[in-house]
Amino acid sequence: RFPYLAQHWRQFSLAQYKMGGVDDSVAVLKDATAAYPQSVLLWVEYLTALMTVETKNIGPISGGNDAKSEPNGAETQVKQEQGMGAVTKPEFAEKVASSAANGGDFARAADAIGLNFNADPFWNKYLEFEASISPKSPSLQLLRVYLRLIRIPLYQYAQYYSQFAEISKSFKISEILSPDELPRYLQVFGKSLPEELSVVEQHQLIDTFSYDIFTNTQTQVTRKWPFEAALTFQEFSLADLDLIKKQTGEWIKYLDAEI
Repeated sequence: RFPYLAQHWRQFSLAQYKMGGVDDSVAVLKDATAAYPQSVLLWVEYLTALMTVETKNIGPISGGNDAKSEPNGAETQVKQEQGMGAVTKPEFAEKVASSAANGGDFARAADAIGLNFNADPFWNKYLEFEASISPKSPSLQLLRVYLRLIRIPLYQYAQYYSQFAEISKSFKISEILSPDELPRYLQVFGKSLPEELSVVEQHQLIDTFSYDIFTNTQTQVTRKWPFEAALTFQEFSLADLDLIKKQTGEWIKYLDAEI
């Protein structure tokens, strides 16, 4: 009846776990993301469950919001609020593991909440998932996630830029830059093909490309930060209703600026 009360979904999920097991709990979280797809907290809960449900011991499911400080790429602390430890049904574990493995749930989450300024817990989970698939070396899919991520103005934007700069060394220029982007950067070095670049020039080109994206993202973050800093509630809560109402004016200012 009240789909936008994220904490109620979490409490319901925990109650279902105690009564029916982890299968029922995960099913509740799936319903929660369908009913309230704008909630970062619920998506993180659900995806965490999908990533751990195939094991015998289900690890802590995390989420929540902490006080904000100036965005500088520092890791956002996420409170651990509930844990599970149960054996799942093999067929259910196989089903949810397959669902996570095909990337469908992460893709849906990215479309629903990926642009949220405070979606860092979700993106951290997405990166963790992609890295776990190919633990020995970064995969092309992980690269694609980063190429999308570093262009989004997020609280931890600087952290993602640093991570991308590190993994980019493992890929070819043609895998990082699109055909439309490549000619402009090749021209800087007086080249027409990537093969004409020396190893040092290749690294310099990628660094220049990455930094151009970083400065553009940083500009967007700087513009958004005064508005984001004024919004201390990221999830609707009846307990904080009066305080949330007081921030209505800040939301209107933010919306006006975005429009």
